[in-house]
Amino acid sequence: MSTQSSGQSEEKSKSQKLKQSLLDLQTSLNGMLPEDTFEVQGMSWTMRLPTDEEQVWITTMLNTVTTVSSITSSKTAAVSMAIRKINGEDVFFFFKDKWDALSEEDRASIERMNTYALKYFIAEHLHEYLSSLPPAFTQSLWVKYHELEVRAEEAQVVGKK
Repeated sequence: MSTQSSGQSEEKSKSQKLKQSLLDLQTSLNGMLPEDTFEVQGMSWTMRLPTDEEQVWITTMLNTVTTVSSITSSKTAAVSMAIRKINGEDVFFFFKDKWDALSEEDRASIERMNTYALKYFIAEHLHEYLSSLPPAFTQSLWVKYHELEVRAEEAQVVGKK
């Protein structure tokens, strides 16, 4: 009986995985990237995979002094760019004080740069914050981010079938 129950559970898991892949494929076909909300360390984190333009920022944030710092830095940068909401609040509100501390001229300059400049500003402050936390915390967020990457890859595989 336990073998049958295990088989049914496995079949249900495969079915759920296929359903998620189809939803992610539909998201991709609509020109959007996979997004999901995860619970990590008692907080809710909404992440979306970065766009190509946002990937450029991630690359600029890499600390390449050592291999270990490069890996840690790349994970933190990717997570910083992917986080869109914390506990249901837009990530901007967590750094609004940093934004408000800028002169009007500096804010206007950032807003005129390009459509991503404000996002980069926020991601840079989030990167700084996440870098100050214990590595295990950032690693927990990275694991969830990586789940989105895997889902995007699986959606592409389903789309090719």
